Amino acid sequence: MYKSVTLLATFFFILSVDGQIRSARDMIGRWEHNDFKLEFFGDGRLGLTMQGGTLYGAYYTTDFTRNPAVVHLIVPSEKKKLTYKAHLKFRSNKELELQWIKESEFNNARSGQPVILKKVPK
Repeated sequence: MYKSVTLLATFFFILSVDGQIRSARDMIGRWEHNDFKLEFFGDGRLGLTMQGGTLYGAYYTTDFTRNPAVVHLIVPSEKKKLTYKAHLKFRSNKELELQWIKESEFNNARSGQPVILKKVPK
């Protein structure tokens, strides 16, 4: 009886956990929202397209031990390295939500506003 109650409790706990348990591997591919596009590569490189220009020298790091996960988009430049920090949450396998964190250097007008990116099929 005890084993079945424990098993049932474990089952309901697993069902109640947010579907966020993911890894960086789930991010690999192209994601877009209007003119803002991100392409995550398996080796940590990042393609970033905004307002018509594409930058492929960037890279990313993730922390999936937190919920929501935290992603750092790092853009090297001649003067300094720019780091954009965002919360990342998978809404489904084909949608992810980025919410820029206020300490981020990325366009302060967008801080706190979520951006919903849709996965582009290969």
